[in-house]
Amino acid sequence: MIFSLILILLSLSIVYSTNAIGKIKVNPLNHLFLDEYNRTITFHGVNAVYKIAPWHPNVDGFDSDNSLSDIDAKNLKSWGFNIVRLGVMWPGVEPERNVYNDTYLDQIEIIVNNLQNENIYVILDFHQDLLHRKYCGEGVPDYVYDLCHQQAIDSNAQTFPNPAVQDIYPVDDNNDPELESCLSVNFAKYYLSDEVSKAFQCLYDNTDSLWDSLAGYWVQIANRFKSYPYVLGYELMNEPWAG
Repeated sequence: MIFSLILILLSLSIVYSTNAIGKIKVNPLNHLFLDEYNRTITFHGVNAVYKIAPWHPNVDGFDSDNSLSDIDAKNLKSWGFNIVRLGVMWPGVEPERNVYNDTYLDQIEIIVNNLQNENIYVILDFHQDLLHRKYCGEGVPDYVYDLCHQQAIDSNAQTFPNPAVQDIYPVDDNNDPELESCLSVNFAKYYLSDEVSKAFQCLYDNTDSLWDSLAGYWVQIANRFKSYPYVLGYELMNEPWAG
């Protein structure tokens, strides 16, 4: 009887310590994450990146394709997940230069709270693929594309998608390459197009203070989420291209 009670108490202690909020640190010897009891943490996670406007998953109800609500958070926990890599899209945060969208960050905050309530950690991700919809991807606000596109023209760069794909794609009503054409080629090949490489370099070179603008985007995010114990970290840029 006493042995059984001890086992029950130990089990309750383990459950409590697993669910309690504790400071996470990094083991300097092997760079693994440790919890407050110096136990190595194993993360099982999913990616949640909404690549078109409004740049965030739905926060109400449940939709198998488009939501990340409290219902989804409970499901993720029940399935054994304890981390989400969440895209916080630059056009959502800063739709126009130096104009920051607090309403968008409010939606991201709802998602972070939903996940935190289920003891699920979050990595906030500046997600980009090919920088912009005009390059069959997403990532930067229109004003960044406009500046870097003009610089590419001025430098006589080959227009997208040349020379990676020697073709001129038809465009949709927004003057973006038609999605069907974009998907006809493995998207990684577009990184080899002249204009995409020059656009990345334009950003890296801080042309017209664009790199500073990226820093400003991160300041907005860090100020909003710096006190959240379940925000594990910030991914400064997804898959940066060499330029």
